Amino acid sequence: MAKKIELEFELKYKEAAKNLDEFQKEYAKLEKEVQSANKKTENALKKVEKSAKDGAKGVKKVGASIKTLAKATGIPQSTISAIENERVNLGVERAKQLAIALKCHPAVLVFPGWDIHHENAA
Repeated sequence: MAKKIELEFELKYKEAAKNLDEFQKEYAKLEKEVQSANKKTENALKKVEKSAKDGAKGVKKVGASIKTLAKATGIPQSTISAIENERVNLGVERAKQLAIALKCHPAVLVFPGWDIHHENAA
């Protein structure tokens, strides 16, 4: 009887060890995937931050006066100034309003430094 219990215990131990090994391999694989996803997220956030800064540069680059833009768009002068000084993000709707007033495509404001030959969209 003791021998049978000992044999069952040994089989269950080997099975548990095998399961643990499989679990550790799967965990290592998933850990690599998580690290890769974290890196991609980090890179995407950097692009978003750069885009926000580029948006402010785009508004500055166009060269219209804040007062003129405020009148033409209905966006307060203080908000336009804050966009130029990177205290407020340009945002899609404001980019559209400004683009209409400036008679340009919103991408000119959002991505003023975009080099289509050296950067990809993804």
